Amino acid sequence: MRSPYNFIVSPLGDNYNNTKKIGGKDVIINTSLESAKYVNRLAVVIETPHHYNGDVKPGDIVVIHHNVFRTYHDMKGRQTKSPEFFRDDLYILSPERIYLYKRNGIWNSHLNYCFVKPIATIQNESLHIVDKEEKHVGIIVYPSKNQIKNLNLNSGDMVAFTKNSEYEFEIDDLKMYRMYDRDVVIELNNYVV
Repeated sequence: MRSPYNFIVSPLGDNYNNTKKIGGKDVIINTSLESAKYVNRLAVVIETPHHYNGDVKPGDIVVIHHNVFRTYHDMKGRQTKSPEFFRDDLYILSPERIYLYKRNGIWNSHLNYCFVKPIATIQNESLHIVDKEEKHVGIIVYPSKNQIKNLNLNSGDMVAFTKNSEYEFEIDDLKMYRMYDRDVVIELNNYVV
């Protein structure tokens, strides 16, 4: 079974990550289908597109769009799966819905996506700042191939990014922002923020 243009993936775990171990017991922390925060974003690649010659291979773990495994209520109030649902635990996914892939324990960016870790607010003694994160500034954790090749940006580089370009993910218990590589606009390694 192979698609001409799309990946076939299966969820890694359940469709929702809405339980947490507290005192050795599983506690449900969310019961709403509407909250995207608790939708599982990890999948296993079952098959790649027929003419695909990229880096992602069958068996890789991938980070995907939050709506892929989401359950919705249709116009009549019935629960229904996302448009990517195929059958059983299989989902058909366009390449643009895959952001990271993991092979041999190492995460790599897919296509033109990168992941940036926010940094704590740099406190100015004369100002009282409420924000916990520096706005639009972070550290590249997973650069895109384009950033490495053409811009000489690597993991660990401090950068500035455009407003509203960041989309929050949690990768290996670390908060990061997924964005397009074009949204990283300034390298800040030699500057004081």
